[in-house]
Formats: sequence, structure tokens, C-alpha cells
Amino acid sequence: MTSSPQSARPRGRPLRDVPIEPAVMRRTPGTGNPADRPAQKPASAAKKPRKRSAMLSVLTVLLLLLIAGVLFGLVAGVFGAMLELETVTVEWPAGQTEMVTDTDVLAAAALSETDRLYGIDADAVESAVLRANPYLADVKLERRLPNTVALLCTPREAAYYLAADGEWFAISADLIVLEQSSSEATFDERGLVQVILPQVQHTVVGRPVEFRDAIDTAYLCAALDAHRASALWAESDLLRINSRFDVRLIVRGSYALTLGSSEDMPLKLELAEKILADSLFAANTGAFLDLSNPSESSAILDKQTDYRLLWRD
Repeated sequence: MTSSPQSARPRGRPLRDVPIEPAVMRRTPGTGNPADRPAQKPASAAKKPRKRSAMLSVLTVLLLLLIAGVLFGLVAGVFGAMLELETVTVEWPAGQTEMVTDTDVLAAAALSETDRLYGIDADAVESAVLRANPYLADVKLERRLPNTVALLCTPREAAYYLAADGEWFAISADLIVLEQSSSEATFDERGLVQVILPQVQHTVVGRPVEFRDAIDTAYLCAALDAHRASALWAESDLLRINSRFDVRLIVRGSYALTLGSSEDMPLKLELAEKILADSLFAANTGAFLDLSNPSESSAILDKQTDYRLLWRD
């Protein structure tokens, strides 16, 4: 059986009826023409925006803090100006001195009800109180809401007195002149110890003692502090400091102590206290004690010397 020409054709749609898709060339990244590759941004270009953004953030925070501070200051100033002063107190955290009263402090501060709490010049008030009261070592003005000012006072103690220009002056252990009197008894009766210092030139109440020559006052203050802290201070009649290397002391009106150098003053005074506690010196028999070398101290009994007048010239 012979097949016809039409039976040899494949079944299905004719080839001319099948759509042909155009071929697409796909390239793997990194291959092909370099000119066709997308341009890449350098790494530094990517970092710059981040740095700039961080800097802007910091500047923004600082600016906000500045604005907040200014606003706070303005609000505090306006609010403070509205607070009228109603109460002024005087306080003595370290104890009060008999030489200064609360009334003295309040008079020197010169505060009134017309003042505003935050309109008061604290430095000016503190300076005025200190100038008017040499027996004060320090004054601090403290504001307390809503309408109170407290003046915190630290007293200065008079421990010694000296003679200058025919007058007598009470001084502190840090060489501040506290008071003036025409009579030695004014200070002697209060238990102060007479001191003789080298080359005193001027003594003005409220100011440090002035000396003729530029001397190192640190050793003077150290010697006075050591003596004031000693148990012998209350029994002393005269402390004479001729120089850094010549310190002398009269105790109980009967004992003359040669201390020598101002160095090791606490040690020498402690040694003198122990020696004078011996029964040999209990009757104030009178003696010269040489403590200039603590390891080789000596004592010479002498009942004839008037120790009240010794070393005063």
C-alpha cells in the first residue's frame, strides 16, 4: 500500500505558525566589556556622608544644650527676681566666738526685705562682713528657697598678743591682727600668750602683721600653730621667736625653755611637757631647760632668776 504525500507530514501546527522568541544575551557580572560595567563609588565617598551626619548630630545636641542652658538661666533669673528676701539667719557650724555676735554679722551684711534672693551680690556681702569683723575667718552666703539667706560664719581665734608702736595687739596663729588695746592687761587677763616676733613693722587690725624685711612667715605660722596645739600653751607666759633657728618659751613664770630651731616644734614641746610633769618641777622651783637637741636635753635649776622678765627685751 502506497502512502500519499500528505500522510508523510508531521502532525501539529505548521512551523511558520510557531512564534520565534528573539535570543537574549546574558552576561555574568564581572565579565564582558569593562566599559559596559556600572561605575562603582569609592569607599571613601560612602563614608563621608556618615561622618557628616554624625558631626551634624553632635552640633545639634550641643546647640540644644546651649539653648536649654540659656532658657534655664533666663527662667531662673526671672523667677529669682520675683523672690523677695524675708529671713536672714546667722549660723556657726564650727561654734560661735564670743568676740562676734549675730547682730554684728547682720549689721555688716546690710541685707533688707527689699532685696531679691538671687539679686544679692554674695561676694560683696561676704567681703563686707569679713572686713567689719576680723574675728571671722570665713563667711559664706547660702540661698535657701523660697526666701531665706543664711550666713555661715567660721570664727578666728585670738591666741597671742604683741607690742608695737606703744600699743598692744591681739593676733591669731596665722598672724592676722584682730584687736588693738592700750593696755597689756586687756589680753593677759583673757589668757592670751605674749609673743615677740622678729622685725615687726606695721600692725593694722584686720590685716596680717607686716615685717620690715621680706621674711618667710610660713615658719612663724608653723611654730605658732604647734605651740597653740600643745598642752603648754595654757601655761605659757611668753613665746619669743627671734629667727627660724632661735625659739624660746617661758612656762608657769618659772621655766625658761630653749627650743632652738623651729623645726620639730611638736616633738620638743611634747618632750618639755613630760619633763615639767616630773615631781622635781612640780613646785615651780625655776629652771633653764635646753631642748634644742631633743636627744640630749638638759635642765639647770635656778631659783634666783625672775623668769617673768626674762627674754622680754
